[in-house]
Amino acid sequence: MTIEQGGSTQFSAPDVNARLDRALADEAIAQVRTWLIEARAEKVDSAAKNLAGVLSDPKGLDFAVGFVDGVVQPEDLHVAARNFQRVSRDVP
Repeated sequence: MTIEQGGSTQFSAPDVNARLDRALADEAIAQVRTWLIEARAEKVDSAAKNLAGVLSDPKGLDFAVGFVDGVVQPEDLHVAARNFQRVSRDVP
């Protein structure tokens, strides 16, 4: 919407905000595209690749969280062993 004042055209606040929002969105999209292009050149860490493989499975996140929280973190080896037995029943 425009407003005529003294022979000049001014844009109303909603128009200015919409244009600003669009400009910011365009800049953000351009930045993300730059990051994606640059990321293609990065070497993939084998551990990250393995984790991505586990997480791609529908049961993967539950398994990973259960493994870390139940097997890796406990100091008591008996607790860790019991949790390992439990999570190993449903490996993605």
